[in-house]
Amino acid sequence: MELYQRLLWLTRYSRENLTARGILPEDLQTRMEAFEELLDFLTTCSIKELNNEALSDEEHNKLLAYGATLEFLTSSMADGGMSWFEITSETDKNMAVVADVHTTSGAYLEEAVGLAAEIFVVVPIDGELYLTRGAVFDYYEFVSETRLTDEEWQQMLKENRQPPQPEWTDSFKSGVKSKIPLPQDPYEPRMGSAVPVPSN
Repeated sequence: MELYQRLLWLTRYSRENLTARGILPEDLQTRMEAFEELLDFLTTCSIKELNNEALSDEEHNKLLAYGATLEFLTSSMADGGMSWFEITSETDKNMAVVADVHTTSGAYLEEAVGLAAEIFVVVPIDGELYLTRGAVFDYYEFVSETRLTDEEWQQMLKENRQPPQPEWTDSFKSGVKSKIPLPQDPYEPRMGSAVPVPSN
Protein backbone atom coordinates (compact mmCIF):
# COMPACT_ATOMS: atom_id res chain seq x y z
CA MET A 1 0.00 0.00 0.00
CA GLU A 2 2.77 2.44 0.92
CA LEU A 3 4.51 1.79 -2.42
CA TYR A 4 1.36 2.72 -4.37
CA GLN A 5 0.84 5.85 -2.27
CA ARG A 6 4.42 7.03 -2.78
CA LEU A 7 4.21 6.41 -6.53
CA LEU A 8 0.89 8.25 -6.61
CA TRP A 9 2.40 11.24 -4.81
CA LEU A 10 5.40 11.29 -7.16
CA THR A 11 3.29 11.04 -10.32
CA ARG A 12 0.78 13.67 -9.19
CA TYR A 13 3.53 16.03 -7.97
CA SER A 14 5.38 15.70 -11.28
CA ARG A 15 2.25 16.22 -13.37
CA GLU A 16 1.06 19.27 -11.43
CA ASN A 17 4.48 20.95 -11.48
CA LEU A 18 5.15 20.25 -15.15
CA THR A 19 1.66 21.51 -16.00
CA ALA A 20 2.19 24.69 -13.95
CA ARG A 21 5.32 25.40 -16.01
CA GLY A 22 3.51 24.72 -19.28
CA ILE A 23 5.91 21.99 -20.41
CA LEU A 24 3.74 18.87 -20.10
CA PRO A 25 2.27 17.66 -23.40
CA GLU A 26 -1.48 17.02 -23.24
CA ASP A 27 -1.23 13.35 -24.26
CA LEU A 28 1.37 12.70 -21.54
CA GLN A 29 -0.83 14.45 -18.99
CA THR A 30 -3.69 12.09 -19.90
CA ARG A 31 -1.46 9.04 -19.42
CA MET A 32 -0.16 10.29 -16.09
CA GLU A 33 -3.73 10.86 -14.89
CA ALA A 34 -4.60 7.30 -15.97
CA PHE A 35 -1.60 6.00 -14.02
CA GLU A 36 -2.70 7.98 -10.97
CA GLU A 37 -6.16 6.42 -11.25
CA LEU A 38 -4.59 2.95 -11.41
CA LEU A 39 -2.40 3.63 -8.36
CA ASP A 40 -5.39 4.94 -6.41
CA PHE A 41 -7.30 1.77 -7.31
CA LEU A 42 -4.41 -0.48 -6.22
CA THR A 43 -4.19 1.42 -2.93
CA THR A 44 -7.90 0.82 -2.32
CA CYS A 45 -7.51 -2.90 -3.03
CA SER A 46 -4.51 -3.12 -0.69
CA ILE A 47 -6.42 -1.44 2.14
CA LYS A 48 -9.30 -3.85 1.64
CA GLU A 49 -6.94 -6.82 1.74
CA LEU A 50 -5.26 -5.55 4.92
CA ASN A 51 -8.70 -5.15 6.51
CA ASN A 52 -9.71 -8.63 5.33
CA GLU A 53 -12.49 -7.17 3.18
CA ALA A 54 -13.69 -8.87 0.01
CA LEU A 55 -13.09 -7.19 -3.34
CA SER A 56 -16.10 -6.50 -5.52
CA ASP A 57 -16.64 -8.25 -8.87
CA GLU A 58 -15.83 -4.96 -10.58
CA GLU A 59 -12.52 -4.76 -8.72
CA HIS A 60 -11.71 -8.38 -9.60
CA ASN A 61 -12.39 -7.65 -13.27
CA LYS A 62 -10.19 -4.56 -13.15
CA LEU A 63 -7.37 -6.60 -11.62
CA LEU A 64 -7.81 -9.17 -14.40
CA ALA A 65 -7.08 -6.41 -16.92
CA TYR A 66 -4.17 -4.98 -14.89
CA GLY A 67 -1.52 -6.29 -17.28
CA ALA A 68 -3.26 -4.83 -20.33
CA THR A 69 -3.56 -1.46 -18.58
CA LEU A 70 0.16 -1.38 -17.82
CA GLU A 71 0.94 -2.46 -21.37
CA PHE A 72 -1.08 0.42 -22.76
CA LEU A 73 0.49 2.99 -20.43
CA THR A 74 4.05 1.88 -21.20
CA SER A 75 3.88 1.08 -24.93
CA SER A 76 1.88 4.22 -25.70
CA MET A 77 4.87 6.27 -24.48
CA ALA A 78 6.82 5.24 -27.58
CA ASP A 79 7.04 7.69 -30.46
CA GLY A 80 3.65 7.86 -32.12
CA GLY A 81 2.22 5.36 -29.64
CA MET A 82 2.08 1.66 -30.40
CA SER A 83 0.77 -1.62 -29.09
CA TRP A 84 3.03 -4.35 -27.74
CA PHE A 85 2.59 -6.53 -30.82
CA GLU A 86 3.81 -3.65 -33.02
CA ILE A 87 7.24 -3.56 -31.34
CA THR A 88 9.65 -5.08 -33.85
CA SER A 89 12.79 -5.22 -31.69
CA GLU A 90 13.21 -8.59 -29.98
CA THR A 91 15.33 -6.84 -27.35
CA ASP A 92 12.53 -4.42 -26.50
CA LYS A 93 10.02 -7.28 -26.29
CA ASN A 94 12.16 -9.09 -23.72
CA MET A 95 11.43 -8.30 -20.07
CA ALA A 96 15.09 -8.73 -19.06
CA VAL A 97 16.84 -5.35 -18.80
CA VAL A 98 20.02 -4.05 -17.13
CA ALA A 99 21.28 -0.64 -15.99
CA ASP A 100 24.52 0.57 -14.46
CA VAL A 101 23.75 2.54 -11.31
CA HIS A 102 27.29 3.37 -10.19
CA THR A 103 30.60 3.66 -12.01
CA THR A 104 34.16 3.54 -10.72
CA SER A 105 37.46 3.12 -12.52
CA GLY A 106 37.06 -0.05 -14.57
CA ALA A 107 33.97 -1.34 -12.73
CA TYR A 108 30.22 -0.88 -13.10
CA LEU A 109 27.57 -1.71 -10.52
CA GLU A 110 24.74 -3.25 -12.52
CA GLU A 111 21.14 -3.82 -11.49
CA ALA A 112 19.03 -6.05 -13.65
CA VAL A 113 15.87 -8.09 -13.92
CA GLY A 114 15.90 -11.49 -15.54
CA LEU A 115 13.17 -13.77 -16.77
CA ALA A 116 9.88 -14.16 -14.92
CA ALA A 117 9.88 -16.22 -11.75
CA GLU A 118 6.87 -18.15 -10.53
CA ILE A 119 5.20 -17.04 -7.28
CA PHE A 120 2.65 -18.94 -5.19
CA VAL A 121 0.46 -17.11 -2.69
CA VAL A 122 -2.28 -18.43 -0.39
CA VAL A 123 -5.16 -15.96 -0.31
CA PRO A 124 -8.53 -15.99 1.49
CA ILE A 125 -11.53 -15.76 -0.85
CA ASP A 126 -15.13 -15.98 0.37
CA GLY A 127 -14.07 -17.75 3.55
CA GLU A 128 -11.86 -20.30 1.76
CA LEU A 129 -8.08 -20.38 1.31
CA TYR A 130 -6.84 -20.64 -2.28
CA LEU A 131 -3.38 -21.29 -3.66
CA THR A 132 -2.85 -18.79 -6.47
CA ARG A 133 0.01 -18.50 -8.91
CA GLY A 134 1.53 -15.55 -10.72
CA ALA A 135 4.77 -14.13 -12.09
CA VAL A 136 7.37 -11.79 -10.56
CA PHE A 137 10.66 -10.29 -11.71
CA ASP A 138 13.98 -12.00 -10.95
CA TYR A 139 16.37 -9.44 -9.43
CA TYR A 140 20.15 -9.21 -9.88
CA GLU A 141 22.85 -6.83 -8.72
CA PHE A 142 26.52 -7.35 -9.54
CA VAL A 143 29.76 -5.65 -10.52
CA SER A 144 30.76 -5.85 -14.19
CA GLU A 145 34.02 -4.91 -15.91
CA THR A 146 32.01 -3.48 -18.82
CA ARG A 147 28.82 -1.45 -19.06
CA LEU A 148 26.28 -4.01 -20.25
CA THR A 149 23.57 -3.39 -22.82
CA ASP A 150 20.17 -5.07 -22.69
CA GLU A 151 21.20 -7.22 -25.66
CA GLU A 152 24.33 -8.43 -23.87
CA TRP A 153 22.42 -9.11 -20.65
CA GLN A 154 19.72 -11.08 -22.47
CA GLN A 155 22.41 -13.11 -24.24
CA MET A 156 24.01 -13.90 -20.87
CA LEU A 157 20.66 -15.20 -19.61
CA LYS A 158 20.14 -17.22 -22.77
CA GLU A 159 23.54 -18.86 -22.33
CA ASN A 160 23.04 -19.27 -18.55
CA ARG A 161 26.05 -17.04 -17.81
CA GLN A 162 24.29 -14.65 -15.41
CA PRO A 163 25.80 -14.09 -11.96
CA PRO A 164 24.05 -15.49 -8.88
CA GLN A 165 21.22 -13.46 -7.41
CA PRO A 166 21.87 -11.59 -4.13
CA GLU A 167 21.94 -13.86 -1.08
CA TRP A 168 19.01 -12.03 0.53
CA THR A 169 16.72 -13.35 -2.22
CA ASP A 170 17.28 -16.87 -0.85
CA SER A 171 14.89 -16.05 2.00
CA PHE A 172 11.85 -16.11 -0.30
CA LYS A 173 12.70 -18.34 -3.25
CA SER A 174 12.96 -22.08 -3.67
CA GLY A 175 14.82 -23.70 -6.54
CA VAL A 176 14.46 -23.25 -10.28
CA LYS A 177 12.14 -25.06 -12.68
CA SER A 178 13.32 -25.79 -16.19
CA LYS A 179 9.74 -25.61 -17.44
CA ILE A 180 6.76 -23.80 -15.92
CA PRO A 181 3.40 -25.45 -16.72
CA LEU A 182 0.62 -23.28 -18.09
CA PRO A 183 -2.66 -23.03 -16.18
CA GLN A 184 -5.47 -25.08 -17.67
CA ASP A 185 -7.75 -22.07 -18.08
CA PRO A 186 -5.98 -18.74 -17.49
CA TYR A 187 -9.15 -16.75 -18.24
CA GLU A 188 -11.55 -18.54 -15.91
CA PRO A 189 -13.76 -15.85 -14.30
CA ARG A 190 -12.31 -14.22 -11.19
CA MET A 191 -9.86 -16.81 -9.94
CA GLY A 192 -8.01 -18.16 -12.97
CA SER A 193 -6.21 -21.33 -11.90
CA ALA A 194 -6.66 -20.91 -8.16
CA VAL A 195 -6.72 -24.16 -6.20
CA PRO A 196 -8.51 -24.59 -2.84
CA VAL A 197 -6.16 -25.29 0.06
CA PRO A 198 -7.38 -28.05 2.42
CA SER A 199 -7.87 -26.86 5.99
CA ASN A 200 -6.51 -28.90 8.89
